[in-house]
Amino acid sequence: MKKSIICLFAFVAFVASVACRAETGAVNILTSGTVTNATTRTNGFTDVKVDNNEIASLQVAFQGTASSTGAVKLTFARSMDGAAFETTPRQTIGFALSSTAAVVGFTNLTQVGAAHTLRLISAQNDDSSASATNCTISVVKKVVKVK
Repeated sequence: MKKSIICLFAFVAFVASVACRAETGAVNILTSGTVTNATTRTNGFTDVKVDNNEIASLQVAFQGTASSTGAVKLTFARSMDGAAFETTPRQTIGFALSSTAAVVGFTNLTQVGAAHTLRLISAQNDDSSASATNCTISVVKKVVKVK
């Protein structure tokens, strides 16, 4: 019995010494940009390296220029090396304009997998009358390290 208790304390001490800590950070793909009404923007984006991250999420912030609620759709592609990006399948995520009110959207990127790099292929504004201004698109990355 005494030996079992000593083993239990040793195990608890080991687990406590290998405690994990998380580091988070964000990389802006687009900062204070505009996605004009009824267009698809395909340039001015920064690739994001995610190869050492356990979790990647997306945060988007923008504001409409008119009273409208059309969708702003973002299409992402993955790469194993940061050079060649997938053509299919790609992940598309959408957020709706809310008239001229500021919108902040946040979601987990569930299809990151073992990707090395993420690329925003396009930002499409389906709304025919309102542009999305002050548009900032960020990938929030989380690394879990063993102490």
